[in-house]
Amino acid sequence: MSELHADEMSPVKLEELNGLYGNMKKFYYKYRPDLEQLKDQEEAARMIGNLNMLAPYNQEEHIEAIQFLYYFLTEYCWPENLQAEAEMESLLQRAKKVMPREKRQRQKMRKWLRPIDAGEQPLA
Repeated sequence: MSELHADEMSPVKLEELNGLYGNMKKFYYKYRPDLEQLKDQEEAARMIGNLNMLAPYNQEEHIEAIQFLYYFLTEYCWPENLQAEAEMESLLQRAKKVMPREKRQRQKMRKWLRPIDAGEQPLA
């Protein structure tokens, strides 16, 4: 575990990234807050809209989507049972292994904090 966030990300196959992304996305859909709960948090509501439009197709986009899900889950998702908390922690640890080290994660997520037009692919 000491290798987490190494300067060079560990080599990961697209199939593994797709599996991790799929697991994180399932968790997100199951435990994300409702938009009604986020009335006062415009940023989070925009992020949910952007997350719902994700469709990564190559390794770079999968990594970026995993980073975005990681950020959202750590900031806005608070599962209320121990099993879900453990599942989330496991997903976050797996995500850390494939994500490049970011010194300013919020700055990296800035493009996700703006509204995305329906015709625009958020990973562009």
